[in-house]
Amino acid sequence: MFKNDFLPLIPEGSNVILDLGCGSGRLGRVLREMNKASELIGVELHPPAAEESAKYYTRVYQDNIESLNLPYAEYFDFVICGDILEHLIDP
Repeated sequence: MFKNDFLPLIPEGSNVILDLGCGSGRLGRVLREMNKASELIGVELHPPAAEESAKYYTRVYQDNIESLNLPYAEYFDFVICGDILEHLIDP
């Protein structure tokens, strides 16, 4: 499901964004169309959705965010956790 609640919070520009639970990439597509992201990193558990989102994201990790160790430190301008926190065992 795609919610556009995040869009007004992200200014135009070369933002680096981490999208946890990126689904099929609809948010990433819109962020790119609106010139709000220069780099998009996504994490998605479900393989078909992760594969689809790779069309719009710089990199997609197909993995569980609760056990994944991402190789980034102080890298992102924004971290989006839309519709994902309620699904986690230990958010």
